[in-house]
Amino acid sequence: RATPRRSDVVRDPDYVSAVHSLPCCAAELSPCGGPIEADHAGRKSGMGRKADDTTCIALCRDHHSQRHRFAGPFRAWTAPRMRAWLNSHIAATQAAIAAQRAAHRRA
Repeated sequence: RATPRRSDVVRDPDYVSAVHSLPCCAAELSPCGGPIEADHAGRKSGMGRKADDTTCIALCRDHHSQRHRFAGPFRAWTAPRMRAWLNSHIAATQAAIAAQRAAHRRA
């Protein structure tokens, strides 16, 4: 292409960095393993593309891998159950980061 395509995907490196400071969202399901990773858990906007950064959730390395493979504590989950769990944790993560940012602005 002569001109690059513009992406509508939201990128927010500060948000992703803040996600790394949160505890693993799946810690209540099974013991965690590895450092916290930002899992792009929202709906994708196309093949091979990541979801918006603002839909990241905090997962340890083990849970991140298991979630994508429907393995470990996610083994028996259906796709609708996984989507409901992800949506719940996306909302909780967004609220936690908004609170962090508000506290930082007040400080």
